[in-house]
Amino acid sequence: MSEPSDHDLLMRMRRGDHAAAGLLHTRMGQRLLAFARAMLGDDPAAEDAVQQAWVHAMTCPHAQAKQVRDVTAWLIVLCRNAALSSMRGDRRRHKREFIAASNPQGPGALSDDAHSLRRAVDQLDDAHREVILLRHVAALTFDQISDVLGTPKSTLSSRYRAALDALRSIMLTHPEATHA
Repeated sequence: MSEPSDHDLLMRMRRGDHAAAGLLHTRMGQRLLAFARAMLGDDPAAEDAVQQAWVHAMTCPHAQAKQVRDVTAWLIVLCRNAALSSMRGDRRRHKREFIAASNPQGPGALSDDAHSLRRAVDQLDDAHREVILLRHVAALTFDQISDVLGTPKSTLSSRYRAALDALRSIMLTHPEATHA
């Protein structure tokens, strides 16, 4: 018997099938959490955003869920919306918590290179940072990113190249800004 599709699992989850919910969570949970962490820089806020996405997925109107073409992209959209809402509500608090959580002496500390890259990504404008996070943290294809952002692939391709160029420039011309 073949594995059920993500869409089948979504529809079964919405009918209360706990096994389907568990399997869909196994397939998508880590990706959603990694994306939310990259957006928010704060584990509790990321977990809240992911939980809000799952709640929305389970409670949205049946007709809306039935029309979902790409479950991964749709869940990323829900997670992104929850994360953006959180960012709008408390942007300064998240930044302070990220800096505190980035302490190299703390558990699970990032390497200096990872810290430098994170600081450089944080210096990108919102549109560039978002396309980098969607591509490399959420591991979405450009088709999926197009669905998430509602932006044509050609625009995303240009934005992605510009984001990489900006990131390269930050890392090469302002290394002191990435080693705070």
